[in-house]
Amino acid sequence: MNVLDVYATGRTVRYHTDPGLLRQDVAAHSWGVMCVLYWLFKESGSALSSRVLCAALFHDAGEVSVGDTPAPAKWKNSALADAVQTAEHEHMADLGLCVQPLDADEKRVLGFADLAELCLHQLRELELGNSRAKSMLALSLPHLKARAASGLGA
Repeated sequence: MNVLDVYATGRTVRYHTDPGLLRQDVAAHSWGVMCVLYWLFKESGSALSSRVLCAALFHDAGEVSVGDTPAPAKWKNSALADAVQTAEHEHMADLGLCVQPLDADEKRVLGFADLAELCLHQLRELELGNSRAKSMLALSLPHLKARAASGLGA
């Protein structure tokens, strides 16, 4: 594993197709995901597994090889989502980031935290005056609500 290559994955720019007021990279996003996980597990009194923490830290590291494909594009096209995920996982393996497989509950809670961070970022953009964030938030909230309704497992 080349530590510098792994470290560089955090600098991949998110929202490159629609930049807002705040530039966000994968490192900032992963920090936000981990904060959401902390809040969820703190409130529930459950323990947060090292597998989930590791997955949260590196869940988007593979984007360094394929870019940050916009979530709405993946929501509309499952074949695209699957192809991107495969390419990202292959690159993560090339980097030596073999994150342990998550069980169904862990996947649900990580997916929720990932989407919750996206919504938090859009809310911050709105707070700063970026009215364009309203459309991304409107697209994201139904997905977040659906994940919450399916149970978080926390």
